Amino acid sequence: MYISVVLSLLILSSFATAATCNAPYTPATEYIIPNSYMVNFTLPYTIHEHFKFLGKEFDHTPFSTGYGATFPDSGLLDLIRSDCKVNLVVDNVSGLSPEDDDSSNVDSSQSSRTRTRRGMQKKAQWPLIQLSAADKVFLDTPPADETYYYVDNPGLVVDIYILDSGVNHIGNDFKDESNRDRLVNEANFSDKHDSYDDDAANAGDGTRVASVIGGN
Repeated sequence: MYISVVLSLLILSSFATAATCNAPYTPATEYIIPNSYMVNFTLPYTIHEHFKFLGKEFDHTPFSTGYGATFPDSGLLDLIRSDCKVNLVVDNVSGLSPEDDDSSNVDSSQSSRTRTRRGMQKKAQWPLIQLSAADKVFLDTPPADETYYYVDNPGLVVDIYILDSGVNHIGNDFKDESNRDRLVNEANFSDKHDSYDDDAANAGDGTRVASVIGGN
């Protein structure tokens, strides 16, 4: 009886050792960076333990729950997915933002109200022309046409709280289609919020941010 129990345990142990996993991986369909992947771990797990499982090391960009890496070897991708502590593998893709000068990418679902384009973000600088206008580089002078491009209904059903110099909530930009005030529990810290013509009182970044978020 004792011998049979030991043999059973050894058989089960051999099955457990031979077991392999196959982490989910669905190839992206657009804006793919070739042979570049993001690997997500099931924690706790370290990159050193992962490399020990793979039996090799390679250049990578670490992050808190995994890493990113570029490798053309599809066999290595399969080996990575077979690590049972790998939770998910995804393709690395390019960041995107509305842009005026790239007509190669057309996406009607992401179209702006003025254009049906969505371009790749290339060396974009803060503040992205006050959130994605055509000319990406300016300091004090906005683009000549004072236009920025945006997708429809961004941030829908998202509540944002800004503690700074406030906004002039009585303006028409903050009314909905039924002419009702879209701002609730507003607190205005400007001394001249009725006229809103005092540059010194209204020069805070919060005013700019709140206006961009809340205005039409």
